[in-house]
Parts: sequence; structure tokens; C-alpha cells
Amino acid sequence: MATLARKSRGRQKVALKRMEKKSNRLVTFSKRRGGVFKKASELCTLCGVQALCIVFSPAKKTFAFGHPSVEAIINRFLLEDNNLPQDNRVSTKPFQNETLLRSNKEVSLLKDQIDVEKKRGEELLKERKLLSEEAQKFLGPAEIFTLSELKQIQATLIVII
Repeated sequence: MATLARKSRGRQKVALKRMEKKSNRLVTFSKRRGGVFKKASELCTLCGVQALCIVFSPAKKTFAFGHPSVEAIINRFLLEDNNLPQDNRVSTKPFQNETLLRSNKEVSLLKDQIDVEKKRGEELLKERKLLSEEAQKFLGPAEIFTLSELKQIQATLIVII
């Protein structure tokens, strides 16, 4: 029985040191951030606990996961652990507004791109229709030509071009 050669080396252990390439750092951050948030979510579900994870990316963006919510966990921490008065509640509105503004900006950029592509598609359809009409005027209906006549027309067009 022949053994099959491995196509890859499988999952390798990564040395825990800072990555030199910025692009690699950003990709790894995105993947691992998702993993951390998933683990926090599993912990909340399995153990019935409340959890909060706040992560600041290398690109200076803030990401947070909280169960039941980020605001509820922050307020619980500040009120219970530090015995602060009720007036010192924290609002995550600035964080939410920043995220919302960023998302709205991305959506508007994508909508603009879609509009540009729609206009381009309409122009291409018009151009195609005009070319088709001109070709029919020049050649007439294609059904009336035999294969040898079409080859002759092709040769003539190649010579002209």
C-alpha cells in the first residue's frame, strides 16, 4: 500500500514574537480577534457569565464584545467594584457613533461605486446595441450568408484592420 505524500505541513506552531510585516500583523489581528470574541461568547453561553473584551487594533481602531452588552458590563464594573455613585454611569455612545459613522461612510462609498458601475453597464449596453445595428446595416442578416462567405468577410475585415 503506497503512502500518500502530504500536500502541506499542516497547522504549525507559531513563535510568539512580534510579526515584522505590518500586513501580516493586520491579517493575524483580524483572525485572532474573531477567535477571542468567539471564545468570550462561548464562555458566556456555557457558564452563564457576563464578559467584556475591548481590543485596540494596530490600525488604531477599537473593537468590543460584551455580553449582555458593552455598556451594561462597563456600568456594572464601575458601580459594583468601585462603589461609584449612579451618576457616574459610562455611555458607549461615542464608541457606537464612531463605529456607525465608519460603517455609514463605507456604505455610501459602496453605493457610489454601484451607481458608477450601473451607469457604465448602461453605456456598454447602448454601445453594444449601436454596434449591432451598424453591423446589421453593413452585413445584413447573418442567416443569409454561407460559411464560405462569412470566412471571406472575415478575411476582408482582417485586411482592412
